[in-house]
Amino acid sequence: MMIEPVGFSGIRYYTEALSRQLVANGMSLALITSRHYERLPVPPPYRVYEVMGGGDRTQSRLQRGVDYMLRQLKVADVVRMERPDLIHMQSALVNTVDILLLRWLRYRGLPVVYTVHEPSRASLLYTARWRIAMNRVVDRQIYHSANQLIVHTWIDRTQLIERYGVPAERITRIEHGNHFLQLEGIDIPSRDDSRIRLGLPLNVPVGLFFGDRRYSKGLDLLIDALPRIIAEVPEFRLIIAGRAQAAYRDVDFEAMLQERGVRDHVILDDRYIPNEQVAIYFAACDLVILPYRNISQSGVVHLAFSFGRPVVAARVGGLAEVVEEGVTGLFIEQVEDREEVATKIIHAAQHRDWLAILGQRARQQAESRFGWDSIARTTLDLYAKVLRKHCA
Repeated sequence: MMIEPVGFSGIRYYTEALSRQLVANGMSLALITSRHYERLPVPPPYRVYEVMGGGDRTQSRLQRGVDYMLRQLKVADVVRMERPDLIHMQSALVNTVDILLLRWLRYRGLPVVYTVHEPSRASLLYTARWRIAMNRVVDRQIYHSANQLIVHTWIDRTQLIERYGVPAERITRIEHGNHFLQLEGIDIPSRDDSRIRLGLPLNVPVGLFFGDRRYSKGLDLLIDALPRIIAEVPEFRLIIAGRAQAAYRDVDFEAMLQERGVRDHVILDDRYIPNEQVAIYFAACDLVILPYRNISQSGVVHLAFSFGRPVVAARVGGLAEVVEEGVTGLFIEQVEDREEVATKIIHAAQHRDWLAILGQRARQQAESRFGWDSIARTTLDLYAKVLRKHCA
């Protein structure tokens, strides 16, 4: 049984792609997820229980937390009804509640595999030290309560061992897979059609910053670099698509763009981008820009590769294990250096034919290295190992 509490965004697509491939490899599977589950055009080949709460963005944070906690009773009902052999949890939404669920599952004698998509996610979401410290205490309990942890990068494995004290033998590294599932059943527009719909010139270099905005993702660094980029490549355009996280909503990006005199070069779509509209942004761009200050791994990189788009990315966290310099993208070595950010993007914008070649290589890697069949087989082997140890 898979448990994924969010129901939309990157981890939700990861969960569905993995679940579909597990079923294709012969596994019987059920998914417990949010009432706000974002359905894809192609129906899933497994049972889906949309019972979890906490995803209603019209509610206050307190209301969402209470809703999430109360609906754990529904989760327990489904677990009792399905009687699974093993639980695979995909990250946490409210970790103070999720640790209780995890311990209840273990109390019932169920082995739990837990995928750690971001080992220190609190430091990415919050700036207040007390919140980061509190969340790390709870995360540590989660990591030590699961039978086995999955990470996507070696740096995440090291962090779990050194910061959280998890024994190395309880951590398995399995690569993050491609995002081809998001492309199924939707019309993918051509580059020209996408640009016409977005009001962009057809033959200019276009960069894309995609996904939820938070301090760790460094959008402010990119905006600071824009005046120099545009001074050297006047035709350059930037798309910013995605909403701000709660702790970052007081940042006025409109004002930042106006103050730097670059507003006319930027499309700013300040909202969650539903799956059926994702393609227009990736089809329109030449490169995807990730000026991240701190990150474990990024689904945006795999989304870019799946669309055949190269990246300009900070050499931080697990990005260094996914992106290949000069093959699928370019690295920014010192992301706080706005001049280097500008220099790398200028170089990319001035060599669009080369970018297209990098994009082809990125697509090839999405098909091969990041294909889901090998990921699912490795995951099934891990399930079998956990079950053998649990039953011994």
